[in-house]
Amino acid sequence: LVTEGDLDRLIAVLSSAAQRASDPDHGARHWIAVADLYADHKGDLPAALTALLRVEKQLPQNVPVLLELAELFCRDAQWGQAATRLERVLATHPEDDVVVAASLRLAELQHERLERLDAARRALDTVLTKRADHPEALRRLLAIQLATKDTAAPETARRLAEVSPDPAVRAEAWTTLGRLLRQRKDLESACSAYAEAIAIVGLSEAAATELKELLVQRRVAGNQP
Repeated sequence: LVTEGDLDRLIAVLSSAAQRASDPDHGARHWIAVADLYADHKGDLPAALTALLRVEKQLPQNVPVLLELAELFCRDAQWGQAATRLERVLATHPEDDVVVAASLRLAELQHERLERLDAARRALDTVLTKRADHPEALRRLLAIQLATKDTAAPETARRLAEVSPDPAVRAEAWTTLGRLLRQRKDLESACSAYAEAIAIVGLSEAAATELKELLVQRRVAGNQP
């Protein structure tokens, strides 16, 4: 076990190394380690933020520092501050993997914490421009489209159903597609979507119940003069 004294000594050593570093980016890596020790081992988020905010003033475009600050602000429930750092990461035009990860996190914050759906969609558009079939981005996009009654929701549900590696997510997407098509009175296509869901999860889930209701609805409609 690491004692409190050991942590303080380690923080002192890393802080000294950061101050002596001739390369500012190298020094920043030491400060990130210091922030991690404060946040993860001492439970002192304010001290972690203070350490990195000093570095941010000197290196306002340092991507690792901005990403670390975004996560620390999230842990401190400062959602707007976290979103600002992620936006600044994207403004540096980093590599695609960083763009995708930062945009996904930004979309999550804008959607769930800040309730800025247009901003969340813009972040998801950035992800899908880089990774057209990204399952997590499609899943969040579908949730937003359902909430806003976007007519593009059926196509997103179909894409998600076809690309997600998670059987439960695929089944839910097919079920959602079935509901949307049923609302549009495209009953034959809705039946097919429900059948895809049943093929994945069996007869015990909602898709089976809804398909049964739909078949009854079609039979009744067919018997009408």
